[in-house]
Amino acid sequence: MLDSHANISKPILKTMKKRVVILNNEIMPYRIPLFAEIAKLVDLTVLYSAKRSDERDWTVDTYQLAYAYRILSGFYIKLPKPHYNEWRTIWFNPTLFFTLWRLKPDVVIGYEYSIPALTALLYSKLRGCAYITWSDMTEYAERELSRGQRFTRKLILPRSQAYIGSSYATCANFKRYGIEDDRIILAPLAPDFERFRAVTRSTTHPPMVLYVGYLNERKGVIHLLNAFKQVYEKLPESKLILVGTGDLWDTLQTFVIENQMQDAVSFRGFIESENLPEIYSQADVFVLPSLEDVFGVVGIEALASGLSVICSQYAGFSSHLTDGENAFIIDPFDHAALADRIIMLLTHPDLRDHLRAASESVLAMFTPEYSAAQFMKAIERVHHGKSV
Repeated sequence: MLDSHANISKPILKTMKKRVVILNNEIMPYRIPLFAEIAKLVDLTVLYSAKRSDERDWTVDTYQLAYAYRILSGFYIKLPKPHYNEWRTIWFNPTLFFTLWRLKPDVVIGYEYSIPALTALLYSKLRGCAYITWSDMTEYAERELSRGQRFTRKLILPRSQAYIGSSYATCANFKRYGIEDDRIILAPLAPDFERFRAVTRSTTHPPMVLYVGYLNERKGVIHLLNAFKQVYEKLPESKLILVGTGDLWDTLQTFVIENQMQDAVSFRGFIESENLPEIYSQADVFVLPSLEDVFGVVGIEALASGLSVICSQYAGFSSHLTDGENAFIIDPFDHAALADRIIMLLTHPDLRDHLRAASESVLAMFTPEYSAAQFMKAIERVHHGKSV
């Protein structure tokens, strides 16, 4: 059970390790396994700006955090994003600087280009500790950065000693700013996907397509429905499961009714992470139709569940895939092409088997152990190659 006054004392053995602080906006379930693995290697404290933002549906109190952490006091403001009718959250944590001063970390890993990241950078310069920038941001997603974030990025990037990117697309984005290859470390997102493999797949369901995520404009679900309309016309036995909530819930349901697809499309609402493996086991094809997504961790869950994946070219996860080899990469605005790929996969089990086998090599780098080792490379680099 989570506690905002969590005990952050560590065993005496850990005092021999480098003290590392990681800043993160909020508690995200898919990052918990990674932080737990890093905590085995360094004296780690994770500082969260908040327990959970109001955009998230998951229940974080059910998670056990096997590492030291603090949820900082503070407040936030919301500003509109330029696209997709969404809002960005700007966190302010007045106690962050003094918390860092008390913790005295050897290395601070700041997440992207926020006020807390800038505060941590200031601390690192005053105290002489190393600072690493950690980001999920892609070139395409940076369209959403505010003027303040762009200004903060200009301050932070030249003053960081190493850079951790969660995808190939993020690492390529770092290179756009002239950062040398040897200072950029790829540390992929690392959800606990083994539990998805552990569930026995259903073999008696009709041809099934699955989507998991928000039901909003940015996630491109309306484009998936437009494509599935064409699939349904050619394969009337096919089904589509939509898992998630969002501001397009009513709009999407109206679309389904107007196109007489009520028998084919199922709205399941939000489902907690621990119950998702059973949902994945019921499908054949997973579609990630995002119009912009820094990554798309559900794609990893889908691969681990044995599904064939169709991924938007605008999702950071697509940079880890090879079109036609281990997945299909599509433009979600091209409804006909998306429908064609779905039909192809639903009607060719041998093709699904081929993609499933080829995706094993993709999954190999999304383990907490691998990603934690990559974080350690960055930490060791800023300490001139000295072992921690």
